[in-house]
Amino acid sequence: MPANLLRIAKAASAPFPASRRTPYASRVLKRPRGLCVARRAEQPPPLPGWVHQSLPPNNNARQAFASRIMSLVKKDRRKKPPSILNVAQCSKSVRVNNWFETLGESEFPDLWEGMLQQRFPMYRFLSESDRRELKSYIRWFVGSKQFEGCAGLVITDEIRIIVAAQACLLLLHRETPCYERLRLIRVYPGTHFAQSSTDTAAGESWQHGVVLLAWDSVRGGAANPFDGHNVVLHEFAHQLDQEDGQADGTPLLGRGLAPAEQAGVYTSWARMLSTEYEELRRGIQKGGKTVMDSYGGSDPAEFFAVATECFFEKPKQLCKRHPELYAALKRFYRQDPAAWAFDAPDGTNTALPATAAPPRN
Repeated sequence: MPANLLRIAKAASAPFPASRRTPYASRVLKRPRGLCVARRAEQPPPLPGWVHQSLPPNNNARQAFASRIMSLVKKDRRKKPPSILNVAQCSKSVRVNNWFETLGESEFPDLWEGMLQQRFPMYRFLSESDRRELKSYIRWFVGSKQFEGCAGLVITDEIRIIVAAQACLLLLHRETPCYERLRLIRVYPGTHFAQSSTDTAAGESWQHGVVLLAWDSVRGGAANPFDGHNVVLHEFAHQLDQEDGQADGTPLLGRGLAPAEQAGVYTSWARMLSTEYEELRRGIQKGGKTVMDSYGGSDPAEFFAVATECFFEKPKQLCKRHPELYAALKRFYRQDPAAWAFDAPDGTNTALPATAAPPRN
């Protein structure tokens, strides 16, 4: 590692008290095989309280934080490829596995378009250019990712398109490799599936490229875009978080930037996420009403996933109550849902007359 880059990371890193030797940005969550389990409560980690404290310059924890920042910077040094939209526009056709005919350069079946209009109301909020880009991503997604029905569920066009539409909503405007590790989406019937003899979940994200979803929860989350609960957004936010090999609430952020700039971006993100995570935890402990679901207080990885749900489904409330968090997610996702979400006159989100999303367990 170049000495000048390490000095930049050291200078940019925020200090924390000597009693907390594991910095927020370098904490490794102890999960079997990188598993991120949605909707399951667990013992929350200690509050990160290092943001506004001072620390000796040669402290080992500060060195660890700098190393973590630079490891993320190195993983971001990849050649920036053309966007999926441009790839789709330049190619003559896209092969969609063996279950559908070859699609031409600009084809998007009317059946798929009807599914988006009827089953995914958020699609109607997008601009025409964003719709075209989303449809290109959907065609790429269903053609490159495998779907598997579990517990007797038969995979249909509707399942593929509704899952793909919500997962690809996170990719608009990014123009970077996405979901590179993802290879398989397993879909179960009902609102939850069994994890063990005692535990159930609506979704799981595995670090080695598998996502598990309960179809009724997927369908309910798509139908109600205003309740802040969406299992597909949640699990695929985990996939983005896990691209750097860790589930820690810090996805790859600095692609396309110089190494010195990347160090500053990661440091700023770590400070913001630590502060916002701590604020949510305090609100939960006080028993007050929070914009984000209390499940986001489980750990930093779950915080990022829950914040993503609220960013797209409760954007104005999140922007009002957590402006710094909203601004950071806006930069990361390169979208501004508060500008296109259909809200009630009082400023709160109003659900469409559709099937309500199932409760979290």
